[in-house]
Order: sequence, then C-alpha cells, then structure tokens
Amino acid sequence: MDEAVQKYLHVRSKSRPDGMVAFGTESGSESYVFKRWLVVLKSSLHEQSTLEELVAYCFQNFFWPSVKLSLKELQRYVRIDLGNEMLFAIEKFSDDVRGHLDDEGRNALLNDKFYAKQEVKKAIERVAQWFDTPSSGQQSIRMTLQRAIEIGLQSTKYARPNFNSAVTWDVDEAANVGVAGPAVGVINDIAFLIFENISKHSGFEETDAEAKHGPAVLVSIGVVEDAISLRVVSEISPRKDMREVREGIASAKSKIANNEFESVTQSIQGTGLVRLAMNSGLMESRDGDAIDFGLDADGRFYVRILIASGVVEYVRNSELAA
Repeated sequence: MDEAVQKYLHVRSKSRPDGMVAFGTESGSESYVFKRWLVVLKSSLHEQSTLEELVAYCFQNFFWPSVKLSLKELQRYVRIDLGNEMLFAIEKFSDDVRGHLDDEGRNALLNDKFYAKQEVKKAIERVAQWFDTPSSGQQSIRMTLQRAIEIGLQSTKYARPNFNSAVTWDVDEAANVGVAGPAVGVINDIAFLIFENISKHSGFEETDAEAKHGPAVLVSIGVVEDAISLRVVSEISPRKDMREVREGIASAKSKIANNEFESVTQSIQGTGLVRLAMNSGLMESRDGDAIDFGLDADGRFYVRILIASGVVEYVRNSELAA
C-alpha cells in the first residue's frame, strides 16, 4: 500500500506520469475538453453574473468531474491491479511451500489459501469504496475534534517517520465537539502543522537520531467562552540550542505581526508557525488572537489556538456513533 501511494497518488504530470489524479477527461483529449469547457463557461456568464455563480460553475463543471474521474481511476487500480497483485502473492507463497508439506499439510494449505483469498477480495472491495464518488444525498464526513487532531498527528508520523512522540491527552468532553465537512480538513491541516513543527524543532531528531525517545507532548482541548481552545505543549531536547529556539519563535512572531505571508508561501524552511497562523486565520477568532505560541515557565514549547464555534458542528455522541 505504501508503494502504491508513493507511485500513484499524485497529480498526473510529465514528472509523475503514473499519477492517478488527473484532469477530468480521458488522457490525450485534455486540451480539447478544456477549450470546450472555457467556451461553455463564457457563454453561461453575463455582466450581471456574480462571483458566487462563477465559483459554483467551476466546481460543478470542472472540479467535480476531475475528482470523479480520478476516483474511478483509483478504484480501478485497487480492484484490478492491487487486488490481482495480492492474490498472485498468495498463490506464489502457496506454490513455494507446497513442496515442503505432506498430504495433510497440503490439504490444510488449500483451505487456508481459499479463505485468505476470500478475505483479500473483501478487503480490496472495502478499500475501493474509500474512493466512491460522493453524491448529493450522502452526509459529509463527521468525527470528533480529538479524532480530527489524531489524524493530523498520524499524518505527521507518516511524513516524518523519526517523529516518535509520547502524546498525552487532556480533553474536556464539552470541548470534544463534532467536526464535519470542510472543518475536518482545516483541523487536520492545523494539527499536522503543529506536530510537524514540533518534529522539526524540538531537537530530538537532530540530537537523538538513533534514540527511540521522542518529545513528551501534552494536547489539551477545552472550552473558552464561545470558542474551543486547543493547546499543545512539547518537551524540547536538553541538547537543543535554546537560543536558536527563541530566535525561531521571535522570527515567526515578527513575520506574523508584519503580515509577511506571501514570502512564506514560496519558502519551505522555518515557516511552520507562520503557515499555522495563516491557517488559523480561517478560525475567525472573535478576539483577533487566534494563535499564541512561545516557551512556558518550564522551557517547553507551547502553541494555543482558538477555534471559533462556527468552524465546528456540535453533534451528539450518538449521532457520531451512528
């Protein structure tokens, strides 16, 4: 699965010819279809057309068709290519060991192979259903706030395998609200930026690359008036140069204070906290102070984000379970 993701889950381009995320048309006809789409777009709009109508048209006639095509391509790969590859692996394993077994063992192997192949087919179909095209009648994805943050944490571990943090949770049940629709992606992205920043700058991966010990991290979720407070506190390696940490924090705060966001979008290094502030701007914090970060009295790094109630959806736990 990891090899498949690395090879295929990319936008198709000259550098990624095997990518399965493509423009919403069959390969080879992109230019023609795009020109046709543009002509229809121009003929559909007039001087009184609103920006909302333009965006709605682009999503309905350009974006979603592309998503639908890509999802179908991914489903085809899972059901046919990946499925056949896994079934072939079972057959090969069976052939390799058959000669080393007696009659009783071979009979047992045949039974085991049959059930293994049936389970693989069921699993493949479940994976293929991940890429079903959403219909208007389907409910949007929904989960608890803690779960959305956990997904961001897991994404960081996939992106940075040496990030071996010990995470402790302190969650106020009143704050562990339901998150639905686009808010899920927002929370995932923010959590990823927080944990990625800890991974990069806590010092454990720099000074203790061979050690299994990572930073101790405390994630607290609570209610602050009409907003949800997300606070993450992380241990810093004793071998880390604290002057470098303070300089990094000061630099990020300066960029945020001076709204130096445009240069950050074109940079890669040392911009995690600034990118986090950019994403936090989507939170619409009432007091205008959606993000705060620095060092606490114990010399640990902390970041606190206020999530406006408009970003999350309050739902009952029974609804989530259903």
